[in-house]
Amino acid sequence: IINEGYRGFGVGSVLLTKAIESASSLGVRKIYGVMCGDTKRLIKFYKSFGFEIHGNSIELHL
Repeated sequence: IINEGYRGFGVGSVLLTKAIESASSLGVRKIYGVMCGDTKRLIKFYKSFGFEIHGNSIELHL
């Protein structure tokens, strides 16, 4: 979760990119998560990384 004062500066994108890269290098095939908070904004964010959205759940096939 990124502090509100730091949202919109790309911090979350950098962190998620690194997490995806690390997971992929470790042989992880899927990443699952749950969204809470401003889901409208989060849906756009996660879709930009290729995540599938299922209600409040997110899933990325690597």
